Amino acid sequence: FYGETSSFVIYLFTSIESFTNQLIPDDYVFIRKLSSKTESFDKNQIQDNIDFKTKVKEVLKDAKGKGFFDKDTPANQHIWNLKDFRNDIIHTKPQKDNVLWYDNLIKKSLNFKYTETLESVAKFMNFYKPDYIVECDCGKDF
Repeated sequence: FYGETSSFVIYLFTSIESFTNQLIPDDYVFIRKLSSKTESFDKNQIQDNIDFKTKVKEVLKDAKGKGFFDKDTPANQHIWNLKDFRNDIIHTKPQKDNVLWYDNLIKKSLNFKYTETLESVAKFMNFYKPDYIVECDCGKDF
């Protein structure tokens, strides 16, 4: 079970990251003004050096003229939870004071909102590319 859930979380989060990187125009430059300096990033630098949260909240809003994360919504929270769960899986740390060293990951995998998160990722993608993710009407369960 844990192997399946880990794969789901990692691949779903990877799909958001790759989708986000795909949305950034090739000639786009992101300008970040700090108190002591101004930084500029081309597409490759954005992909390699800008953290996920900044990409989806600031870069996409600037590059696309609209921001999915402008308002706090349940869909947003599911995506942040997905990111946190993915980080917990990738950067696994045991809890040495506990008999079950990884019980936090086991609990998280049992309580995670998989369907809601999948639907939230589809909302995120469809926000930027309408009808990019559509439900299959073929009557078959894939």
